[in-house]
Amino acid sequence: PQTVPGAIQSIYNWSPGIGIFLHKNPKMPFLPIAISGALSPEACNLPWARMRSTTINRQRTALLIQTLIRLVRPRAFPVHVNVRIGPPISKNQLGPDMDAKETARAVQQYMADFLCKLGLDRLG
Repeated sequence: PQTVPGAIQSIYNWSPGIGIFLHKNPKMPFLPIAISGALSPEACNLPWARMRSTTINRQRTALLIQTLIRLVRPRAFPVHVNVRIGPPISKNQLGPDMDAKETARAVQQYMADFLCKLGLDRLG
């Protein structure tokens, strides 16, 4: 999410699966984790990556190329991976009376708020 515009907005496209999972396991905590820097900007700018039509396909292609090249040239495409872990929250803390869909929306909002606290909302 550190370099991708719209990363926070994409959270609202998550499937409702997390809500179903937490609804069936209300004591199970949701742990927000933000990983950034794993994909090299240089790999993203390769022609093979840029020619893909969607952001996700450009990222997947760049990651594939980056991984393959690093197998033979480990110092190619240097990355600085940053992992940030937020406080866990359970369904009961989000709202014990919510259904699975409401729980999914609450988790999405919780994750978006977490990313905003990290300052990642400035990317657009």
